[in-house]
Amino acid sequence: MNSISTAVFGNYRNGEYLQFMKNVIAIYGNYDTNALNLQARLQSLTDATKTLDNVFMASTAHELTPELQALDAHDTGLHQ
Repeated sequence: MNSISTAVFGNYRNGEYLQFMKNVIAIYGNYDTNALNLQARLQSLTDATKTLDNVFMASTAHELTPELQALDAHDTGLHQ
């Protein structure tokens, strides 16, 4: 039986969501977005993703980030 998996963005962490959006942009890069009339939408998505990336990178540059990541990994059962 075929099923369609749907991404539930509420379950993603910021970095995971950002990577998902970068992957979507990369997938679109495999197609002729001009012929599909998607160039303007892809550009909007790319711009928004770059903005999000800049904000995310600024937040990960904080001096407490390693400590917070360790606490987060401990809370979710993941160990780095």
